[in-house]
Formats: sequence, structure tokens, C-alpha cells
Amino acid sequence: MSAPTVEILRAPVSGPDVAALFAATLPDLDGRPRSLAELRGRPLLVNFWARWCVPCRREIPELIRAGRRHPEVTVVGIALEESPEAVREFARAYEIDYRVLLAGAQGLPLLAALGDPAGGPPFERPALSRSHRSTPRAHSRHCVH
Repeated sequence: MSAPTVEILRAPVSGPDVAALFAATLPDLDGRPRSLAELRGRPLLVNFWARWCVPCRREIPELIRAGRRHPEVTVVGIALEESPEAVREFARAYEIDYRVLLAGAQGLPLLAALGDPAGGPPFERPALSRSHRSTPRAHSRHCVH
């Protein structure tokens, strides 16, 4: 399977989902709280991901390239994780050079508020046979201005 392609949308997104995003305050990898409201007015590419999510792992290099090709866009990775140490190690291994925040317990409710009724990234469970594997769905990525 080829890596996903990230397209930068030029049209701003608005609505209650954007309000929920900008109302969130999430810790960075050093444990400092970061208000997403501080990013309001900037072009953003927000990606929800998890270390165990195979499609997430495949798209990270494209997100890095997109951020480098479009320096006017702020890329934010929101990890659906609790452990800053584990995410920091993962980010280092994948050479993630964009802002990473930890969603922790706020992750699934935030995804639901953003319009993701399933409340999480797509996933594949390698231990399951192909016939029993959960079906990946549209990835949780939101582009906003």
C-alpha cells in the first residue's frame, strides 16, 4: 500500500467542530499545557494518531513532508495517548518535527465533537486474521484556518 497523500486545503473550515478544537488545552511532550486557541487564525493541519495505529504510522512521513513543503501551515499531531515518555520516544524514532500534543482522556470526546462518531483513528490488528480484522475507515484529520 502506498503512503497517503496530504492535500493542503485553502478554504477555512468553520462550525461547532472548530470551536471544540480551539476550546481544547492539551499537554505537549514536556507536560506543559498548550491551548489550541493560540493557533487560531493560522492555517492548520491537525492529525489525530496513536502509536499502535498502522495507518497513522504510514502517514507520518507524509505529514512531515507536507509541513516542510508548506511552512505557512502549522502541523499539529494529537496523540491519543497518555504517556509522554512513550510518545516522545515514538516521535524521535519517526523523526516527527511538528508539534505533538497528548490528548489522553480528552481524545475520544474531542474526536466525537469534531464529528467522528467512531471516536478514534482507523486501526489494524495484526494478530487477527484478515477475515476478522476491523475495517479501516476515513482517517481523523482536520484541516482548518
